Amino acid sequence: MEGVTESLRVLRANTVSLSSRRAYRCSTANFLAWVSLNKPELVTPTTLEQLQSLESTRERAKWFKKNLNEDSPPLIFSLLTGTVFMEFLLSLKKKDGKKLSFSGYSCYRSAVFDLFRFYKLKMPTIMEEDLAVYFKGLKRTLAKDADNGLIRAKVGKDPLKPDDALDIFRRCEHVITIPSVTAKGRSRRRGQIDWSTVEKRLRSHLKSRTRSLFE
Repeated sequence: MEGVTESLRVLRANTVSLSSRRAYRCSTANFLAWVSLNKPELVTPTTLEQLQSLESTRERAKWFKKNLNEDSPPLIFSLLTGTVFMEFLLSLKKKDGKKLSFSGYSCYRSAVFDLFRFYKLKMPTIMEEDLAVYFKGLKRTLAKDADNGLIRAKVGKDPLKPDDALDIFRRCEHVITIPSVTAKGRSRRRGQIDWSTVEKRLRSHLKSRTRSLFE
């Protein structure tokens, strides 16, 4: 029975890659250190007692990174809210004093989800919804700041270049088939992706770009 229990523990821990787990653990430690100093009412008495001799955020983050275990949750999770997490998130700054990138903020968001999972808890729906709203606003704010030249932030992924898109199409066309008519009513599809049209437009774009180089 012990062997089965251990196997189940390994399966549960294997839902996240080792590299991601390490990144989450670091982000989680920073979050918990901030909470212990700024929102001590959310920290369990046992954990606070163990942190008494550690005064700085850095020292506490190192302690949390080393001492987190599944049997002793450091937080009173029922008191944790999306607003508290966002207060922590907005307190973070790069070494030059500027805001983090959206991907940087998102990493911390993923880490707090992983923290709940680590302690076999489900994040309350209200907290999930709050975070979704906050992050939508955060994404728009960072994009606006970037447009105004206030920050050099990249929100989302880089646009796909025509050359790369054409290469992807060539490698995938043999496994992607989209019928020209729907199964129901046999009416022609409209406004849906058509790979032949995609290739035609990409080729047209590449030709016009090449032509402009010699004009």
